[in-house]
Amino acid sequence: MRAKLDLEAVRRDTGAEEVLAVPAAVDAADVDPYQAAKTEAATWLYDHFRDVMAQPRAHEAQVDRAIAQAVAQVRLNPEKARQLREELRATILGAGPLQPYLDDPTVTEIMVVGARVWVERGGVIVPALPLSSEQEAYTVAEDLAQKAGHRFQRAKPVVNLTWPDGSRVNLVHPMVSPRGACITIRKPDRSRALDLADLVQSGSLSEAIADFLVQAVRGRLNVLLAGSTGSGKTTLLRALANATFTDPTERIIVLEDTEELRLRHPHVANLVAVQAGDADKGVDVSLRDLFLNSLRMRPDRLVVGEVRGEEALDAIEAAKSEHGGLLFTMHLRAPEELGPRMYWIAQHFGMGMSEESLRREVYSAVDVVVQLDKLRDGRRRVTRVAEPDPATGRMADLFRWTAATDTFAAVRTLSERRTQWLQDTLLEPVPGAAPS
Repeated sequence: MRAKLDLEAVRRDTGAEEVLAVPAAVDAADVDPYQAAKTEAATWLYDHFRDVMAQPRAHEAQVDRAIAQAVAQVRLNPEKARQLREELRATILGAGPLQPYLDDPTVTEIMVVGARVWVERGGVIVPALPLSSEQEAYTVAEDLAQKAGHRFQRAKPVVNLTWPDGSRVNLVHPMVSPRGACITIRKPDRSRALDLADLVQSGSLSEAIADFLVQAVRGRLNVLLAGSTGSGKTTLLRALANATFTDPTERIIVLEDTEELRLRHPHVANLVAVQAGDADKGVDVSLRDLFLNSLRMRPDRLVVGEVRGEEALDAIEAAKSEHGGLLFTMHLRAPEELGPRMYWIAQHFGMGMSEESLRREVYSAVDVVVQLDKLRDGRRRVTRVAEPDPATGRMADLFRWTAATDTFAAVRTLSERRTQWLQDTLLEPVPGAAPS
């Protein structure tokens, strides 16, 4: 019979950051020897290292030594002892039962609804070993929030936070989720190649598209990477920025909701939005706040992880008024949705402007739209590279991917106006562009 270990979070009103979750009493007949040893070791650990356990993340080395001593108090074979050390460490410092998935480089996303768990591997979502109960899911969510300086409670039923490894964590309280607490963890995908050459090799885009995009960014065209969640926008953005920003004298300002890009350039200022949490004393810093401030930081290049709100309008204004070279992402299902999406944002935030006028402004500011899509089998592809035409209000495809043959083809060349801009900036011919 599978043992049920009800981990009751022990909290003290001492101002301590967190304390170890200590197992509550359970029926001995319902606990196997390993679970009994785990209960005994956890209780011993809390009793003998109360001060260290009060702020474990500030004393990580001491925690590891304390865990080793606690495990030595119980009778387990070497393999079970190793397992217990890992589980205790995950409970105290990590994500508890979800920690193995965080440690697994093949897992890119972790999704929990109540007791049920799914993980994404190779772009495909598959079920994983469930948690013991909906209560355990709630406890894990509560623990994740607390370790990141937030509270998981009815007063704030949706929490977004960044885990120490850079993973993006979203928590939803059972108050608004009838099937139990929801946990979604999107990991930085370190198993996937991040260089443009590797993306070409994997078939995400063609060499011709890669060469064109590098020249477009180097030539300070404003490039938008568009696509749905998980389509590979951040991966391509990072690879393109690393391949393009090779001048060490340039100053790069990176703006993100969650730190993911981590560019290799020597002069990068990373600004990350902050959702108000207990550790931040209620301070909330939006992406728009960061965007407006970044224009006062003497940027040579602006890179925005994703725009979805009022900051999208600021991005368009910066693209038109600054010296070009804006690189950013947005959720779009097709390049043609750029105009309507921007108009909806403008209307939502009370900007009185006709849809046609706004579309002309947007299509004049954004020079190239790169559409990425995630295929049913998990592969990512650049499906279109398009140029917005402010005169006609249409998107003109420069490159297009064909699903039947899984190949890329050049459709037409860049307009003469933007080709001239590139050649004046680069002082060299531009691949995939019209002759001047």
